[in-house]
Amino acid sequence: MISLSAVAIELSVPAQILAVTSGGDPVLSVFGLPIHNPASVVTNGMLAVQSLVAARILARRAVSGWPLFFVGMALATGLGAFKHGLPWIEPEWVYQTLKGGSNVAVVVAVVGAQRAVLPGAWWFSLFFGSVLVGANSATRDFGATATIVAAGVVPVVAASVFFLLRSVRRSHNRRTRECAWLCAGWGAFVIAGVVWATGAGFSPWFDHTDVAHLVMMAALLLIFRSGLAREVAWN
Repeated sequence: MISLSAVAIELSVPAQILAVTSGGDPVLSVFGLPIHNPASVVTNGMLAVQSLVAARILARRAVSGWPLFFVGMALATGLGAFKHGLPWIEPEWVYQTLKGGSNVAVVVAVVGAQRAVLPGAWWFSLFFGSVLVGANSATRDFGATATIVAAGVVPVVAASVFFLLRSVRRSHNRRTRECAWLCAGWGAFVIAGVVWATGAGFSPWFDHTDVAHLVMMAALLLIFRSGLAREVAWN
């Protein structure tokens, strides 16, 4: 582990490629600061900026739920950039706080999606958020967090598909477009998950996590487009 206070700032060499670590992480030295997984840091930063812009636009249009979703995504990916880039940071509790904060921010995003798609089920969001925050605080394990997040997303995706089919049947064109964009966004998230789970990357410098981040950008764009198409809150 490397302490922040022990990192020398070498202004003479702004950036230098270092060897891949024993754990498989590529490292880029920037002004003497070792940045692990630089592509993941950049793609996380891009996701954070994209999410913040989407949250601001949808909030100004008074679209329910989705601004909270995008704020959560911005926090999760922003903290994720530090989590991926600075795994050596000391003291250990700083890294664990970044890791736990990123997981909790995902909870915020899922609750925002629940509020957007199922606005009447406030009790479900409260229960889900409480269970997930508690589980994250107890374990701080990404696998456990991802499992519970998936459980919270399932009813949202199911409701999205239901509303799409219902709007098609009733010939509600604008509602159909909104639901179609949303279902496409969830589909892109599924693809991102498959890419991550199968390890479909190009090299240690641009691995499966980075490819998944690019697919997530498309997913967020589709969900943002759905938010723009919203006419009234769903019942």
